[in-house]
Order: sequence, then C-alpha cells, then structure tokens
Amino acid sequence: MRPIQLEMCAFGPFKDTQIVNFQKLGENPLFLINGQTGSGKTTILDAICFALYGSATGVERDVREMRCHLSDPKVETYVNLTFTLGQTTYLVERKPEQEVQKKRGDGFTKKSSDAALYEIGREKKLIANRTKEVSQFIEDLTGLSVVQFRQVMVLPQGKFRELLIADSKDREQIFSKLFQTYFYSKIEKDLDFKAKDIRVKRKEFENKIVGSLETLSVENLDELQKLTKDLAPELEILFKEKEKQKDEFKQCEKDYQSALALDKNITDLSKTEIELKNLQLKKETITQDQATIKEIEQALELSSDYTSYINLENKSSKDLLLFEEISHLFGELAVKKEEFSKQYDNKELLEKEVEALSAKRETLARYYELQLSIIKESNEVEVKTKERDKLLNALEKDNEKNSNLIIQFEDLNEQKKNHSAYFEANKKEDLLKHEFSLKEKKSIFEKVNLLNKEIQNKNDQLAKNKNETLLQKECVDKATKLLKELQLKWHRAQASLLAKDLEENTPCPVCGSKDHPAPAIIEEQVPSESEMQECERILQKELANLARLETQASVLRSEIEGLSNERKAQQDLLGALSIEEYQEQMNDIKSRLTEFDEFEIKSKKLQSDLEALSLKKEALQKERETIVIKESKLASEIELLNKGIDDKKEKIPSEYDGLESIKEKGLEVKSLLDRKKNDLIHLEKEAQEINVNYAKALENRTLREQELQKTRAQLKEAKETWLSKFSKSTFESENHFSETLNKKSMLEQLRSDVQSYKTQLKLLESSKVRLEEEIKGKEKPDLGSLEAKLSALEEASIKSFDLWSETKRRFDSLTDGLKKLEGNLKTLDSLEHEYKVIGTLADVANGRVGNKISLQRFVLSVLLDDVLLEGSHRLKLMSKGRYELIRKLDRAKGNKASGLEIEINDMHTGRMRSVSTLSGGESFMAALALALGLSDVVQAYSGGIKLDTLFIDEGFGSLDPESLDLALRTLIDLQSSGRMIGLISHVESLKEQMSKRIDVKASKEGSQVEVVSF
Repeated sequence: MRPIQLEMCAFGPFKDTQIVNFQKLGENPLFLINGQTGSGKTTILDAICFALYGSATGVERDVREMRCHLSDPKVETYVNLTFTLGQTTYLVERKPEQEVQKKRGDGFTKKSSDAALYEIGREKKLIANRTKEVSQFIEDLTGLSVVQFRQVMVLPQGKFRELLIADSKDREQIFSKLFQTYFYSKIEKDLDFKAKDIRVKRKEFENKIVGSLETLSVENLDELQKLTKDLAPELEILFKEKEKQKDEFKQCEKDYQSALALDKNITDLSKTEIELKNLQLKKETITQDQATIKEIEQALELSSDYTSYINLENKSSKDLLLFEEISHLFGELAVKKEEFSKQYDNKELLEKEVEALSAKRETLARYYELQLSIIKESNEVEVKTKERDKLLNALEKDNEKNSNLIIQFEDLNEQKKNHSAYFEANKKEDLLKHEFSLKEKKSIFEKVNLLNKEIQNKNDQLAKNKNETLLQKECVDKATKLLKELQLKWHRAQASLLAKDLEENTPCPVCGSKDHPAPAIIEEQVPSESEMQECERILQKELANLARLETQASVLRSEIEGLSNERKAQQDLLGALSIEEYQEQMNDIKSRLTEFDEFEIKSKKLQSDLEALSLKKEALQKERETIVIKESKLASEIELLNKGIDDKKEKIPSEYDGLESIKEKGLEVKSLLDRKKNDLIHLEKEAQEINVNYAKALENRTLREQELQKTRAQLKEAKETWLSKFSKSTFESENHFSETLNKKSMLEQLRSDVQSYKTQLKLLESSKVRLEEEIKGKEKPDLGSLEAKLSALEEASIKSFDLWSETKRRFDSLTDGLKKLEGNLKTLDSLEHEYKVIGTLADVANGRVGNKISLQRFVLSVLLDDVLLEGSHRLKLMSKGRYELIRKLDRAKGNKASGLEIEINDMHTGRMRSVSTLSGGESFMAALALALGLSDVVQAYSGGIKLDTLFIDEGFGSLDPESLDLALRTLIDLQSSGRMIGLISHVESLKEQMSKRIDVKASKEGSQVEVVSF
C-alpha cells in the first residue's frame, strides 16, 4: 500500500482543508514529517489510519474527539486518502461521527459516521459505501486488520515494542495474515474435526457393542454364537409339540360345537310345539277381526260422499243468513243517499265565498310584507349609523397610536447604534481563540497530573518489587542451604554404606587403608534421590522468580525514566503558567463570553422588536385606509335605505298603517276562510263515501245471491249421490254407518294383528318340520364331559405355544443380536484402523505431541527464522554488532502457546535474554529491524501482501548520534530497494540531514502543512 494524496479538513489541529501530495516527494522517498510538539505530526498518521480503518494509530485517541475546535461550525470534518495497491489506485472518503450546525434554527445535531471506497481508473467506480463495509474491504485488500496495520506498517508513538514483545499467539495472528498460511490452519482444523468425528463414532460403536452384550446377557461374541447354535434343535422339537397339541384341540372343539348344535335343536323343537298350540287358540278372534276390517273399509268408501253432502248442507244455511244481512244493509244505504243529494245542491255558493276570502287574504299579506321590509330597513339604517360612528372614533384613535409608534421607533434605533458599537469593540472570534488556547493548556495540566500518578504508581510498583526481591533472595538462600544439607547427608549416607562392609586387614575401596579406626555411622534419615531432585527443582524455580523480579525492576526503571522525560516536556509547554493563573484566565474569558452572548441575545431581540414595530406601523396605516373606505361606503348605503323606506310607505293604505292592524284583520279573514274550506272538503268527502259504500253494497248483494243459488244446486246433486250409494251398502241404518266409520282408527292395528298371526303361524310350522328333520335318529349329547375334555386340551395347547414362543423370541433375539454385534465389531475395527492414521496426523498437526508445535506455527516458525535473519542483519548494523534476533526454541511452560517467541542474543555477554529487557533506544532499533525484515520476507514470499510503505513515529530521540546515523543508513538502504519510508520526529539533526520533508507549522489559526523537496 502506497499513499498518493491525503486530504484533511477540520481534523485535529488542522482548521482548514490541508492536502499532502506524497508524489511531490518523488518516487520511493525517505522523508521526514517535521514540526513542533503538538503541531499535528502524528495527526497525519492518524488521518491515514482513520481513512483506511476508521480509527487512529493510538487506541487512546478517539476519532470522534479529533474535530478541530477552531473550525467553522458549518464545516464538516472529513479525511480523503488516495493510494495504490499493486497496479490499482483507490480513493477512500471517510467522515467521523460529529455534531454539525442545524440547517434551520439554532443549535447542533449529531451526524453519523460515513465512508465510501472507489476504484480509480478511466472512471470512478464505487466499491463500498458503508462504514463497516469499507473497513472490511480495506482489511481484505491490505490483508491487515487495524491492529496489525499499526504493528507492521505504522510504528506509532509508544508502540515500537508491541510487535517486538508480542507473544506466540498474537504473533501467529499477524504472521498468518501476512503470509496467508490459513491453509495450514484449515488442515489442522479439518484433521482435528475428522479425528474427533472418528472418536465419537468409535465411542458410539463401543457403547453399542457393550449395550448389545448386556441386553443379551452374554460376555462375548463366542458365548453368543454357542448359545445360538445350542438353541436351534430345541426350538424345532418344541415347534412339533406345539402343532400336535393345536390339532388335537381343534378336533375336540369341532366335536363340542356339533354337540351344542344338537342340544339346541332338541330344546328349540319343544318350544316351537308349545308356541304353535297357543297360536291356534287365537283363530276365532282373528276371524272376527277380519269381518270388522271389511265393514270399516266399506264405510271409508262411502265417507267422502257423505262428508260432501253434510258440508254443502251447512254451507247453504250460512249463505242464506249472509244474503239476508247484506240485503238489509243495502236498503239503509239507499235511504241515506237520497237524503244527502238534497244537501249537495249548496256546494257552488260555498266555493264562491272561499275564492273571495282567498283574494282578500293575499292583499293583506302583501301589505304585511311591505311593513316588515320598512321595519327591517329602518333597523339596518340605525345599525349602519352606529357602525359609522364607531369607525370615526377608531380613526381618531389610530392617529394617536401612529404618533406613539414613531417615538418608539426612534428610541429602538438609538439602542441599535449602541449595540453595534459594542460588537465593533469586542470580537467573539478573538475570545474563542483565547478560550481554545486555554483549553489546550488544560489538557496539558491533566496530562501532567496523569503522568504524575503513573510515575507514582510505577515507583510504588518498584518499591514493591524491591521488597519482593529481598524476600525472594531469602527464599533462594534457604533453598540453597537446604540443598547443600541434603547433599551432605546423602554423601555421608554413601560413606556409611561403604563402612558397613569394611573388614579388618581388607583395603578400603576409597582410601586403600587396611586400618579402619573411625568408620562412618549410618544416619537414621537418609535423603532419597527424588527428594534431592525436588529440592533442586525448587531452587531453580526460586532463581527463575528472582530473575523475573530483577527484569521487572529494570523495565519499571526504564518506564519511569521515559514518563519523567515526557512530564518534563509537557511542563516546558506550560512555561510559568500555574493552575491558579489558568483558572483565573479561564473564569475571565468565560465571563466575557457570557457577556458577549447576552449582548448577542439582546441585539437579536432589539432587531426583532424593530421589525415588529415596522410591521405594526404598516398594519396601522392599512387599518386607517380601510376605515376611511368603510365609512364612505356606509354613508352611501344609509342614503339608499332611507329612499327605499319612503317609496314603500306610499304603497300602503292609511287604514293599514301598522303591523298589528294588518295582522288582526288577516287573522279574521284566515279563520273564516279555513272554516269555509273545511265545510267544502267535508261535503265532498261525505258525498264520495256515500257513493262508494252504495256501489260496494250493491255489488256485494248481487254476488251473495249468485253464491246462494250455486250452493243450493250442489247440495241437491250431493244428496242424490249419497242416498243412491247408501241404499246399495250392507249398513242397516245411517247410525250403523256412523258407528262403523268411527272405528277407522282401529283399522291399521286390526290389519297388523291378522298379518302377524298368519306370519307367525307359517314360521312355527316350517321351523317344526326343519327341527324334526335335523334331530331324526339322534340322542341328546353329554355336554359336561365334552367341556372338560376341551378345557384340558386348550390348557395343554396354550402351555405348548407359550414355551415355543418364549424359546423362539430368545432365539430370534440372539440371532439378531449376533448379526448386529458382528457388524458393529467390523465397523469398530475399521474405525480403529482409520484413527491410527487420522488421529496421529491430527495430534501432530495440532501440536499435541513432541514439542507441541502446531503445523501452522511450525510453518510460521520457519518464516519467522527468515524474518529474524533479515532483521538481525540490520540490527547488527544499528547496534554495532552487539545484538541479533533469535527465535526461542525452548517450549513455554504449562499450556501456553510457544514456537514464535523472540529472544535477543547479546554478543557482549554471550547470553540470550528477553526482548523486554532492552532499553528504550534499543527497543526502537530492534522493532525497526524486525519491521524492515518482515517487509523484506513478506514480499519475497509474495504472500499476496505488499509492504512497500513504512511510517515511524518518534523514537529517534532515544538514540545517540552514532546509533541515529546507523539507523538512517539502514533506512536509506531500504529506500533504495523501492519503499516509501516516512519518519516523524522533532529531532533537529534529522531535519538538517533530510532534504524531503512534510513541515507541520502550528499557529493560533490552526496548523498548516507544507511539502518540501529539494
């Protein structure tokens, strides 16, 4: 990844838009980013990192807080970066979450972060336009996460040692992405997954085999096979016995059923004979019932003619009565019609009276309407006159208001001049700049306080470390003393064992003397070899703890020194300013800003009042003009109304002068008219009713007369038909016929009884013949003895079946279990064979055997050796041959991941030591050498990642002049191989040595960037 152009706006200390054109520095430049402390040198790296990943180079810096406070509130913060990756050019645009000024109204609104990534070719092609999507795409393009980018391509302030002192696990993550070794990790996981799957299946089949053996109650396969073989002939014998018992039982059951049928037939025949005798006793009753049925059927045939005759006779009587009533009513209506015809002759005279009264009423109504109109228009004249008087009064008041508004307008204009003079004397921008400067001082005060606390914390840790070191030395002394005592006891014990076997005049195997004046005595407690080894292990552990504490103390002293230097640098920025003076100045500036804000509010209110006053004047003028127009219009309307009233008065006669007289006369006419109209309506209505009723009565009388004649003719015919048919029947009289007809409800029951008798008789006779035929020549069977025999055979058959069934189930279970067991054993054997290969490969690949190094870590360790080889070449040059980087070969203690740890080989002492023991300058050189070596190896292996840019933020101040010169020489060599290298430092000697620079100049108006190349 190589930057081409960086554009920043309102970012960090940069108030306005700043553009850094890296192409002005030439091809593959070695350049310096130079400037005072706090000017914004590191901010350039933060901007590059933010554009790519959305975060700064230091995790302690939040990009949401990196907006420039000097910038105009309307200006948005953004960073745009154009860069190349391989042969492709990209543009990434990114904005942080920020508060922007509202487009409408006062105040601010929060705006979410935004990002976009483009590919720049012949056309600008959008690749991604969401914040997370852009960050992920950048990570995929570069092959580095933001953390790895900080460690490999940007060495930010205070972070030189991160890549150097990272443990195996963290370094594995970085290197696996750089060298694209995920394939080996996938092999590890795939082998581990497959081995685990085989183990699970193997355990599953083992459990199946154990479960099968337990279910079948056998110990092993041989026992199961033997049981199955022995059980087969026994099962055959039991089957034959079962079939024999079954046949005997079926034959006996058949004999028993035949005996039951014979016994039942004998019993049924006896019952049938008894029922037949009883049925023959009912024969006479049935004969009588049959005669009754014939009489009822004959009566039913005559019933329709008889009913028709009786109904017509009743209808004839009713029709006669109705005709007589209607004839009487018709006579009354005829008399009434004759009387009303005399009254109807007065109708024409009544109609003329109604017409005359209606005309008179219309004339009165017209006079009444004229009087109402006169009254209404008179009232309207009165109202309009009052309204005109009000308008004249309002016009007078508006003239007075206009005079007052002119006075107020002049007063407000005077106040506006005073406010303008205040704003010319006091500039808010100057006050805000002063406040921002003081806020920067506040952050320095807070940083100094934090540094003091951190230094105090480190001193406390150092004091605690000192106490722990003293205690640890005591532990080491005790362990050393105990080991020596055990060793002495052990040697004495060995001597006593030799002395035990000494004899007089026999040479001693140690000194050769034949005299043994004082042989060694065996002590009671002799230490064992394992006790001595344990004591020696404890001593080594205590020594290791002591070394750890001493190393920790060295690191703490180095950190305290670095923090103290940083605190001094921050205090130098404050100068002689005390916290009390800062607070006093801050209170003063806040008070002045508050006063300024109050004046701004008052000024805005004053302007608002002036505008409101102008609007009032305009409104008042419009109101006056409206009043004059309305007054003139009302005067014209009043004149027209008075003229109309005079014209209407001339049209009304003098006797009707007034509403009451007209109303009174109108009511009299109306009452008389209504009465005459009602008389006329009543007369018409009564005439109509009489005519309608007379016509209806005449029509009804004629219809009833016709109906009576028709009924009498039908009655005569029905009577003749009835008498003719009755004379031919067997009935003695009409009473005999009626009595028989009343029995018709019994007909169905009588028919049913006769039919039931015939059916039952026929069934019993046929049943008797059948039963006599079936039992002919047979004796009554002995059912008791047959039942006993059947029960005994059934019990024997059930026992035989149960025994065979149980044996069959056992045999089937053993046979099925044998097949499954043989299949499971075969599968288990196959899994065992497969696991010997896959399981061993998985254990080796995942680092669970031997040196416990995984396949990926083994591959990365080989790559790390190459990186360290390249890095050591540069580190030796920068350290004048003292240091080289070596991969630690010893396994880490416990389960901690190992294989990628780095150690320093110190040529001066000839000993290996931890990279954490290096001083600040030495750490910088080692980290620089490691980063450069990593860049060389990554590109040599072409792992898909091209590390052709490196930024180094500070660290050069910790080097002496000679080391600085060696470090620069190394970077120049690297630059000549086609890499862009940027150094960030305020060291003056670097500025003098480097011709290509990005100068960052700080000022009260914000920092400015200038690219210098000569």
